[in-house]
Amino acid sequence: MGMVLPGVVGFKLTGKLRSGVTATDLVLTVTQMLRKHGVVGKFVEFYGEGMGKLSLADSATIANMSPEYGATWASFLWTMFLRCPRKPLSWVVSGLQEYLNQQGFHIVGCGCTTCIGNSGDLDESVSAAITENDVVAAVVLSGNRYFEGRVHPLTQANYLASPPLVVAYALAGTISLCLLPHNLL
Repeated sequence: MGMVLPGVVGFKLTGKLRSGVTATDLVLTVTQMLRKHGVVGKFVEFYGEGMGKLSLADSATIANMSPEYGATWASFLWTMFLRCPRKPLSWVVSGLQEYLNQQGFHIVGCGCTTCIGNSGDLDESVSAAITENDVVAAVVLSGNRYFEGRVHPLTQANYLASPPLVVAYALAGTISLCLLPHNLL
């Protein structure tokens, strides 16, 4: 009996992140490039001198997005570090989740659960306010597929941002605010 092996795609990383560019910015760019290339069902191996400039957490963030770019598996050759793409461990490991919990940002799903609408329904009062007042509800998410109704059927406006900005906009309570000059807490 034969065994079908998935294709392997190499992704060469060079240089380093510029000041002000987050690992999430890199992840979203890599995700877009890999989706365009077509890596569904394939293994992606990252290599190159740029890997030495990434922290373990940054590498994990890139590997954790493998479901978003469609790969079966993603690894970094310099460690063969392998992450299960379904566990949001980066914030838990960093200790950030404790503080997010205090602000009401609990983990309600793993991987793609939230951004495909599987994290549960909106509170009944929120749903009623949206429908009764003809509100265009907005969502700020860190996934790469943002279209009307992605998170919930009642959300019509969807915006892409890094996870820190997702939290910042949630704390602000509006997308109509320029966050740069404001202190949210």
